[in-house]
Amino acid sequence: MARSHTPLSSTDGDGSCLYCSMSQGLYGTSEHYLQLRLMTALEMLEHREYYDCECSICTQQLQVDVFPTLYSETYDILVRAAMLTVGEESWGHLLHIYALSAALQIPLKSYCPPSTNMSLIPLNRIVYGRGVSMSNAAATTVMWTNTFHPGMSQTFQPSFFGFFKHAFN
Repeated sequence: MARSHTPLSSTDGDGSCLYCSMSQGLYGTSEHYLQLRLMTALEMLEHREYYDCECSICTQQLQVDVFPTLYSETYDILVRAAMLTVGEESWGHLLHIYALSAALQIPLKSYCPPSTNMSLIPLNRIVYGRGVSMSNAAATTVMWTNTFHPGMSQTFQPSFFGFFKHAFN
């Protein structure tokens, strides 16, 4: 990815990096991040069964039975994170990408760099939110990253999103 893509812009690690990155990828500017966050929260509130891991619709779309530790947050915590605009509790999650895909009615791509941490495998996928046609290509890609470089003994744990534009030669 480092050879084929370049960072388009930096986003602050203020809890809005998912929405700023999505806005940058979709509209060429991060200024629409609050609208994307609001759309995500509304989608989650209106269609709980798709975002509550205690509901069968949610567990089927996410393959929770295969990767249970990735989805340990409760529905209430996930909705709160989508509604807050800044702070430690305003982070992004794979379910937020699903909700945003459904709200916008477009596929989105979630990319996580290769890692020895096998629990991160499900973060690499094309996200087709509720009602989104699987015949369309992803509108943009966000990459899970980290705000620091892990040492040799540390396992990569994504905590930040970035938008990378394909570098055309």
